[in-house]
Amino acid sequence: MILIMIDISNLGSFSERFKRQVLAIHYVAFYLTPENFRIPLNGAEDKLFDFFLRYSKSPENARTLRMQFMSFRNQETPFQLMRWC
Repeated sequence: MILIMIDISNLGSFSERFKRQVLAIHYVAFYLTPENFRIPLNGAEDKLFDFFLRYSKSPENARTLRMQFMSFRNQETPFQLMRWC
């Protein structure tokens, strides 16, 4: 999934296959993997937020999902890093 960070538009048939096979759920899963919270979204916000809107019960629920996603990405409460003393 590292290909999200590079331009695949000039890779010929691979580019077309990638666009057909990699769906919004794959982007969501990639960016919600804890190890990936620092990886830049590189324009994936539209795919992610459209996915949240499509699969949520209401626009308000989709807004909550967006806010929680951004809180996770920014490591804000309740997603901040645990610090053991």
